[in-house]
Amino acid sequence: MLSPERRSPTSPVSPGWIFLVCLAAPLAFACASGARAIASREYPPRPPNCNLTITSSTKPEVPAWKDLGVAEVVCHISVSMPECLQRFHAAACQMGGDLVYDSPRRPLRPADQALLFRGRVAHRLAP
Repeated sequence: MLSPERRSPTSPVSPGWIFLVCLAAPLAFACASGARAIASREYPPRPPNCNLTITSSTKPEVPAWKDLGVAEVVCHISVSMPECLQRFHAAACQMGGDLVYDSPRRPLRPADQALLFRGRVAHRLAP
């Protein structure tokens, strides 16, 4: 650590803090990606055309399920609605889900030239 006499008068942060931040950032990223790898082993990604149930109900119509996250796909209006829906379907399959619930019946329109499909992705559990 530099003594106060050797610190640059224009530098508000000491070199020691810069070193710690540069060291901590990669470690934080490694921990975050490790957690994602553990979750993906439990329900591995499925092929883009997997069998998937999509419903607009706020609760899945199955006795037991595990939530995996939220799938969200935004498409430009030049992309056809079936193609955008297929991208949404593929995103949910990529997450390892076999059902999507709480998904609006029609795509959302966050901007004039955008379509948004969003839903909660889950995996059915054995009773």
